[in-house]
Amino acid sequence: MMDSPAREVTQMPKYQLRFFVETPLRADQDMRFRSGEHDVTILFGSGNNNDHGIEAEVVCEGKSWQDAVALGSNDLVVPVLDAISFHRKCTVLLGQFTRILKDEGGQRRRKTILKRSHRWGATTHLHPAWLEEIQRVIGADPELRKLALRWLRNAYRPIDVLEEFIYTWIALENLAGETMVETACPSCGEKLPRRRAGDRTAAYEIVKAHKPEIDERTFKDWWWRLRNSLFHGGKEPDAGFRAELQRTAEVVMSAAEAHLERTLGITNRAPQARPITPQTGYDLWYFLEFDVPNPEDEFSQQVPRISRLEELSKAGRPYREEMSAETLDQKSFEGW
Repeated sequence: MMDSPAREVTQMPKYQLRFFVETPLRADQDMRFRSGEHDVTILFGSGNNNDHGIEAEVVCEGKSWQDAVALGSNDLVVPVLDAISFHRKCTVLLGQFTRILKDEGGQRRRKTILKRSHRWGATTHLHPAWLEEIQRVIGADPELRKLALRWLRNAYRPIDVLEEFIYTWIALENLAGETMVETACPSCGEKLPRRRAGDRTAAYEIVKAHKPEIDERTFKDWWWRLRNSLFHGGKEPDAGFRAELQRTAEVVMSAAEAHLERTLGITNRAPQARPITPQTGYDLWYFLEFDVPNPEDEFSQQVPRISRLEELSKAGRPYREEMSAETLDQKSFEGW
């Protein structure tokens, strides 16, 4: 059977995206919500769900699949999750995408990107030789260092990069302490009474001591644009902003750790990369091409299943037994 003629592309391509959603919520059927001009479907019944969560699906346009993922996740799916979480008073967290399809109606041979996260329990060893140093930490200054340690502990098990940044930055400010600042009225310019505020200069010195390449201008930008925007909720946490928060949190966390270690005389550090969590794992990506039974469909109703692909792989059999699937090089998806 020959392929039908592919439709002429007159606008940006459409993508059907699925995302994992971490939540205890369950329902007997899929539920569809309107988000702007798009439908977002929570796949309670038809998604690839597990004990930790469910899937959400949205169709949107984008210059590329990466552009569509950025738009679909933050601008379309997240507002729906915000509303559901508020209404039911429970955790509804957006995870990574699990499947991407492109509108390739008219073509029998299609492409897809599938992703599965593999996680398992992880442990790290506590050596008896470290007990003395840990006891020294317990006896540290109860005013500032105890608070910094507590916020760092929260940062080691973040649920989201927003939380990781907030916890890490609060730890840094607790180490830096406070100072008296003078400000002026933004309207008339008259000086206002002095007030206490986080000591930005001391905080910068902590970061600079660990990362000398971070100049004062960069740190000031972190303070005003990243820290203040997040703490006061004045900026939409889109993909670009979240990536900046992640990079900055890593620097600030390592600087706060280094400062505490120097102050407390800690030398016997565990060799593992931090943070060490109760779970570890990896994300497995499948870049595939496959045959569809109905070329006229915008998005095929039948897509290779990761569970089936894994079964074939373990048996030493080719992927093409699952809808004539074949793996492609990731570069072939550039601009897809």
